[in-house]
Amino acid sequence: MAEIKLYEGFTAEVDAFRSAGEAINTIGLDSVSAEGISLPTVEAYQDRLYRIWRVMLKFYFLTKKDAADMDKFAATLKAADTTGI
Repeated sequence: MAEIKLYEGFTAEVDAFRSAGEAINTIGLDSVSAEGISLPTVEAYQDRLYRIWRVMLKFYFLTKKDAADMDKFAATLKAADTTGI
């Protein structure tokens, strides 16, 4: 019967991965403002920042989902190893 070995540092690595993804979500568009300015260049710059932020937000949600999937995978492997399947 094969035994499944899960690297002992796996959980710590998943937590670090999750934390890196959560750091992305701390960036706010409110930190960059140009109230009262209506120059087309500034508006285009803010629009570009918004589009970049949206991509980063998608990475945040993807990282969160992947970390949860890795947690489930680790739990499944540990359960399989303890039951001897």
